[in-house]
Amino acid sequence: MRRCIGLDVHREFAQVAVWEDGLVRQAGRIELTPEGLRAFAASLCVTDEVALEATGNTHAIARLLEQHVGRVVVSNPQKTRAIAEPRSRPTRSTRRCWRGCWRPTTCRRCGCRTRPPSRCAARSPAGPTSCGSGPGRRNQVQSILHRNLVPRCPAADLFGRKGRAWLAAQDLPPDEHQAVGALLRQLDFHGQELRIVDAELGRVALEREEVRRLLTIPGVDATVALAIVAAVGDFARFSSP
Repeated sequence: MRRCIGLDVHREFAQVAVWEDGLVRQAGRIELTPEGLRAFAASLCVTDEVALEATGNTHAIARLLEQHVGRVVVSNPQKTRAIAEPRSRPTRSTRRCWRGCWRPTTCRRCGCRTRPPSRCAARSPAGPTSCGSGPGRRNQVQSILHRNLVPRCPAADLFGRKGRAWLAAQDLPPDEHQAVGALLRQLDFHGQELRIVDAELGRVALEREEVRRLLTIPGVDATVALAIVAAVGDFARFSSP
């Protein structure tokens, strides 16, 4: 008997719906961890078909489930509506969507099984290591954890001492560990450069009377005070407070 399972994938869980005998029923949520997915996969059979939308952690989920079911289909979320709300005879693009998105198995350049391949992306001019902002690098580390089904860090700051110790203990593919290490080194360098700039701004701030007066306001530091002075200019140009 044919049974189709749909997964609405989120960051930490997936909502499950089951189509069987022409009826659709909700089957609750599953945790998107390797342990949670293995427990869910154990409840499936080789004749089942699973469909889920393409998102950051989709390929890790698909790789784990495809060992237990007959077919795993990854749907392009931008085209799924064409399936749900057909107005006419299915078009070529709709039939292609029914067949599912292409999913890579290994990287042709280095053999890694991640997506995108971290070693290859790191060598690309537009890859993760070329991002010029600290927040961008932090987001890239979060993306690596997301696509490898790693749960959220229990520490308040992933990039603090406790967070980095937790990060080093995670079971990631070797190329992903290398990518995380490279991003952390870049964050450290970026932070050191910011500390040098902050020290220079602090020296300049203490030399200006209006900045020292602004520093008496709770919550205003040297950087904020300098930004206010730079935006306002000469305060004496105002006739009144």
